[in-house]
Amino acid sequence: MTLALINRVSDWNSQLFRELKGKFKPRNLATTIAASLIFQGTLVLFLYILLPGEKDKYSSYQVCHAIGVGKIGSNCIINCQEWWVQIFLVVSWILPLILLVCGVGVLIADMAKEERRGTLNFIRLSPQSSESILIGKMLGVPALIYLGVALAIPLHLVSAIGAGVSFSFLFSFYLLNGFYF
Repeated sequence: MTLALINRVSDWNSQLFRELKGKFKPRNLATTIAASLIFQGTLVLFLYILLPGEKDKYSSYQVCHAIGVGKIGSNCIINCQEWWVQIFLVVSWILPLILLVCGVGVLIADMAKEERRGTLNFIRLSPQSSESILIGKMLGVPALIYLGVALAIPLHLVSAIGAGVSFSFLFSFYLLNGFYF
C-alpha cells in the first residue's frame, strides 16, 4: 500500500517526491510535531492563566449578575464561551500568518540554496514541465509547515465548537484559506 502510494506520487510529480523525501525525515517530523504541540499548549495555558480567580474584581471572562434588588454583591461566573472565542480568534490569525510568512520564507531560502549550489539550472534542464517543477516546489518545500498547521486544526475546530461558531462560517474560513494558500 505504501509503496504503491509512493510510486503514484513519484509518477505524478517527481519534483514533489524529491522534496517530500528530503523533508520528511524522522528528526524533522519530530521537531515539527513538537513545535506545533508546544505552540498549542502555550497558547491554551496563557489564555487559561488569564481566567479570573476567586479574588479578581473584574475580568472580560466574567459575567456578573446581581444577587437581589437592593442587595450589595454579585454572583460572577466565568464565561467559557468568551474564552473559546479568544482561542479561536488567535488561532484564526496565527495559522494563515504562519503559512504565509514561513511558507514564503522557506521557498525563498530554498530557491537561494538551489541557485548557490548551481542545481537550479539542472532542475530547469530536466524533462519535467515548468508547471510540474513549480507545483512540486510549492507543495514540497513548505510541507513541514503544512504539517505543523494541520496539527493545529483540531484545536481550531474544538475552539470553534466551544465558541459557538457556525459550521458554515468555519467551512468558508477553510475554503477561503485553502484557495488563498
